[in-house]
Amino acid sequence: MKTKRKRKQNELDRFHDLGDLFTAVYQGSDYRFGELHFAEPMGPDECPDHLIDPPDFMKGGWTWHHEIPTILHPEKGVLFFRMAYLRDDDHPRALTRRLEEKHKELTRLEWKIRHRLEGLDFWKDRPIVMGVGVVTQYRCHRRLRPKSVDAPVIIDRDALPRFASRVDDLFDYYTTPEAQPIDEWSQRLIRTITADQGHLGSFVDEESLISTYDEWDRPLDGLVETVE
Repeated sequence: MKTKRKRKQNELDRFHDLGDLFTAVYQGSDYRFGELHFAEPMGPDECPDHLIDPPDFMKGGWTWHHEIPTILHPEKGVLFFRMAYLRDDDHPRALTRRLEEKHKELTRLEWKIRHRLEGLDFWKDRPIVMGVGVVTQYRCHRRLRPKSVDAPVIIDRDALPRFASRVDDLFDYYTTPEAQPIDEWSQRLIRTITADQGHLGSFVDEESLISTYDEWDRPLDGLVETVE
């Protein structure tokens, strides 16, 4: 009788920071990466298009802050990411709910960012390739994938070593006849999103993530494909 061999674990089974993953894959490439930071007003006069309902304790005029891991490429577009975690005592099926929650949060977030961009005259009605991806360090077997989330959007543990290829597939997934990368303004889109204290907020760029990654002795090097 054959016994199933337990796969040797590595840092990809334990990592929890998308900045580390982005750095290991994209440092030195044409891709830009970092975190988009912006705030939502949550007072009595808040904008009706805020992303999520604030908790009760924040309804007296507080601000909700977002930090969104982001990958950009001048010939491909822009993607926003979240990680779906599980607690040690969670049932595996809890992953389905977490993936649904993160995907819903990201799609509303993407809508908000598009809305803010269209507040700038140049970007009004421009078809931008923009999408979302949910990453998990757990294996998302077919029976655990939410029916409301298309398969390309989820990057699970088995796909992490090929993260760069999966991200390119995700760019292709969001490229449609109505939304195509356009060279003449793609660099301008990147400048708009990564501007310091710009219309969308502020952007913590790759240099900050690289510095942090170096401090942790580059734990994911050799475990994921890299992009030159």
